[in-house]
Amino acid sequence: MERKPRITIKQMAAQLGVSHTTVSLALREHPSIPPKTRDRIKEHAQKVGYRPDPMLASLVAYRQRNRSEQSFKGALAWLTNYPTHDGWRKVGPVGYFTGAMRRADELGYRLDEIWLNEPGMDAKRMRQVLIARNIRGLLFPPQPVPGTKIALNIDGFAAVKFGYTLASYQLPVVMNHQFRNMMFLIEQLTRIGYRRIGLAMPVIND
Repeated sequence: MERKPRITIKQMAAQLGVSHTTVSLALREHPSIPPKTRDRIKEHAQKVGYRPDPMLASLVAYRQRNRSEQSFKGALAWLTNYPTHDGWRKVGPVGYFTGAMRRADELGYRLDEIWLNEPGMDAKRMRQVLIARNIRGLLFPPQPVPGTKIALNIDGFAAVKFGYTLASYQLPVVMNHQFRNMMFLIEQLTRIGYRRIGLAMPVIND
């Protein structure tokens, strides 16, 4: 009897319209993935008969067992600036955070989520907190509104910002490629049989 080929995480990601990182984290119950998304992915995995590759799982376990303390290089800060502590998770750049956290872990860094608007916090105090926690790099995700300015003194830190909504600093920018992503999406939809494809978006993003 011919065995059906094992379905992969990348294949499920294409079917669900999410990144393979999102699928991988969801299957591991990672808290960075919203519960609703985790449930949808796990339900789909069960539906298509997904089973983890035992050889790959063994390799991952081996790498984790052999990761020594010397491989830890330092801590990075994910500096959120929304009105509430978790506000960015509802309307903000969760995908950026997921990718940054995974890459930081691969390179031996810890990524700490830090809220700039913590009660009683100001720019001077925040800098002291970052230094005390031995933070070496700062990641500024997209801000709640375009043109946002932050008074934090970032001298001595390596820093990068995501998108163009933060106006305070001249920093390297990480930004998704809108045109390339749209072409990829259309290719995927066409591949699975869609021919009349519509686009809906908020006016603010048009």
